[in-house]
Amino acid sequence: MKTIGEHASVAEELLQDVPDTEQKCRAIEQAVSEGYLTLEEALRAYKISPIVYAGFVLLQSSVQTQKSSRQSQFMKALSTIAEIYNASSSRFDDEGKKAIAKINRLQKAFK
Repeated sequence: MKTIGEHASVAEELLQDVPDTEQKCRAIEQAVSEGYLTLEEALRAYKISPIVYAGFVLLQSSVQTQKSSRQSQFMKALSTIAEIYNASSSRFDDEGKKAIAKINRLQKAFK
């Protein structure tokens, strides 16, 4: 186990992988948008968890959503979550499948 003394600061250690993670998330975004991989395939290939990718997508759109209403911010978050988890929802238990179905219905209701 590393000790804090091995690094200039704890923050430096915690942020060490951020550029790498951001770079992988950008590569995922590009691979999916250009049709090379599905989102699920890209997440697996780049070893990025869906929740990390969701955070990346939401942070990337934060400038736009900060100027939007709370409802728009909420819908963007739901849309992002649905997009990331829809493909793998077939492996969810019944409760998880119901939650994804509800999210999808909410999205359609506000479009």
